[in-house]
Amino acid sequence: MFQFICLSAISFLVSLIFLKYLLSLLSSSVYTCLNFRNKLLPAGTGLLFPMVFLVTMVLVAFFGGGSFSKISSSSLILLVLILGLALLGVLDDLLGDRSISGFKGHFGELARGKLTTGALKALGGGILSFFVAAPFSASIVTQIINALVIALFINVFNLLDLRPGRALKVFLILGLVISLFSWRGANIWGIFFGPVLVLLWVDLKEKGMLGDVGSNVLGGIVGFSCVINFGWITNFFILVVLIAVNLYSENNSISKLIEKVSVLRWFDKLGRKA
Repeated sequence: MFQFICLSAISFLVSLIFLKYLLSLLSSSVYTCLNFRNKLLPAGTGLLFPMVFLVTMVLVAFFGGGSFSKISSSSLILLVLILGLALLGVLDDLLGDRSISGFKGHFGELARGKLTTGALKALGGGILSFFVAAPFSASIVTQIINALVIALFINVFNLLDLRPGRALKVFLILGLVISLFSWRGANIWGIFFGPVLVLLWVDLKEKGMLGDVGSNVLGGIVGFSCVINFGWITNFFILVVLIAVNLYSENNSISKLIEKVSVLRWFDKLGRKA
């Protein structure tokens, strides 16, 4: 618990320091996007995640005795996942064609000989997920299950990030649930607790948008946490739920579903501008 609190405090302070400069950088670049109100905002604020993670890890290594051996191997594997997902997210944010959506749309274009950034993100995310799942999998079947959990969580968070604060709220809820069932790897959540709180304020006040770079990383962290915290049986049931959500989203709107359910609608609008 003490380490979790310390990491949360460090990451929160680092996030506050970086935020002003990141928003200024994004605002003066082409990295902007219209939100659901057609308001032009700096996009890609999710870049704060890899920045804060890297700096926090360096600080931990330095003050932990000046050696990177103080950083767990799982954190280094997660770093590879985050950097890879962030890169794929940036490419999709800047070069993506928003008229094409869903696995069906992107892989349909791929079958016709056209590579979209959505297909690139799906393929790249799948390969990254398979790679980082390997050290935590006892067999090839377990590795496939774990990789799919990570990959599909990435897509689910992309689907959620259509309204201010939605993806970040779900991230916090899932983080709490995972930590309640298993405290293993909870320190990793501490590193992201700071930037999530900072970006939740940015998102809800509509001062910036996570972008695919942010939703990719959020999904990757949740999926990775499931892999390192739970056994293959639990992850298999999580995978079934994820497949159902992704299949539903192919022909239905997650936002419309949320609007129909009063509790979900209340939670979704909590803290958001009227």
